[in-house]
Amino acid sequence: MKGILITKGVTTGFRPGDLCITVDQEGNEVFKADVSLHYDVVGTWMRVAFDSYRAAKAAWKSAEVIIKENDKHVPIEMLEIDFRQSMIVAISCAIAIDAFYARLTQFTRPPTKLVGNKRKSPRYSQVAEQIKNSYKINKKLFACLRLALRQIYEFRDQAVHPSGKLTKAVLYQEIDRGVEVRFEKYRSKNVRAVLQDSFVIIKNICENCDGKNKSVNDFSKTILREWNSIASDYSDVFSKTNSSDSPNTAIRRPGDL
Repeated sequence: MKGILITKGVTTGFRPGDLCITVDQEGNEVFKADVSLHYDVVGTWMRVAFDSYRAAKAAWKSAEVIIKENDKHVPIEMLEIDFRQSMIVAISCAIAIDAFYARLTQFTRPPTKLVGNKRKSPRYSQVAEQIKNSYKINKKLFACLRLALRQIYEFRDQAVHPSGKLTKAVLYQEIDRGVEVRFEKYRSKNVRAVLQDSFVIIKNICENCDGKNKSVNDFSKTILREWNSIASDYSDVFSKTNSSDSPNTAIRRPGDL
């Protein structure tokens, strides 16, 4: 092995036994060090979401040009790309939040389930409770967090767990045609809010809330370094003329989403 490749999201360290001093047959001390690695996928999945949003938006821009030139022609291939990539945005955002949740469970024990309550809590509720269990969060912020997470996971669920039932067609306004409800729902113009809210939730929690132990605070610093890098790498995704579209937007209040 020529060496160790350290990529974005990789943390290096030494586990017990990675550092070892032995004595060879000639009586010389031999020092051996094995580097251990951990790849944090929170930022990776957020980057997948941003990449997919770029692809979705580019496809819609191409479709929009064609529609304006000839409103009788439906650029179905471009619309399908917008649809597929927008679904990936919604799914990737939820996975990034799931990965954030999973890392927090390593630093603070997951909330104890109430005795006698056999019903499993919705995923967004589990994530919200774990975040509250890991950070010092007031009631108002927690209510905002639950609402935002609920909407993000609902977007994810409709892409990953469709009912399979027939539904009434809805209007795809730009082409003046009826389509399956998800084909209109999963568009770059709609998933932009999901992408923004997912990014902002994690950023604001790590930036503005104190962790309940040192491990959580150290993790927050790691996440913020990656989040600042993402904000720089994907600055084109957010409008420079509208402050509400900035990656630095605060978590919105109930009713504002």
